[in-house]
Amino acid sequence: MNEIPADVFLCMPIDPVYTVKECAEKLKVTERTILELIRKKKLRAVKVGREYRITESVINGFIEGTPQTGEISTKPRKKRPS
Repeated sequence: MNEIPADVFLCMPIDPVYTVKECAEKLKVTERTILELIRKKKLRAVKVGREYRITESVINGFIEGTPQTGEISTKPRKKRPS
């Protein structure tokens, strides 16, 4: 089998991972709100044991309004004033 050299992984950027509490602090909302967003599939998360983990890129995408489920948003985006 072809093996990937160990040093290849050292070059890959690592996306920081946050707990529900850390994510709530970052977004300035309650932990309950974060859990509700995860339940409604508006915020992607991975369940590790009994807890969820959310990557920084998912949080940034949520802030920017990027759809989290891979679906195309049907709502037209509002234009920002120049």
